[in-house]
Amino acid sequence: MQFPAFIFIAITAVAATPFKDCGSLATGVQFTVQGCDHPPCIMHRGSKAIMDIKFTPSVNSPTLNTTVIAAVGGQEVPWPGLDNNGCHQLKCPLVAQQETSWHLEMDINVNYPQISTVATFQLIDAGAGLQVCAMIPVRVV
Repeated sequence: MQFPAFIFIAITAVAATPFKDCGSLATGVQFTVQGCDHPPCIMHRGSKAIMDIKFTPSVNSPTLNTTVIAAVGGQEVPWPGLDNNGCHQLKCPLVAQQETSWHLEMDINVNYPQISTVATFQLIDAGAGLQVCAMIPVRVV
């Protein structure tokens, strides 16, 4: 039995997850949360949330900082346990106008409260420029 190529491509393609851009300087930002085609993205306690963000940076940068912030009770709270060295999650140095991908795996601790929130993902270049800023509703269950 022949398997048409277009069906194979459709099955293997990963859909981008809709998000709100909150001031990215990079262009072509695409956010994909594994297992989430439509927010809110469900994050199961005791597992990992896996994300890939493709983008084309606007500047060269030898270093990168990453932050993930959750809105909790009207306060912005840093996501606990995140490695803030972006060079551990993507290739440094960042080269302007060269598409790259930020691969992020976040532990969802079994002790996290069950909560619905908006998570803000930020990738900050050496000049304090916000290369990527993406907001997405999440629910920890």
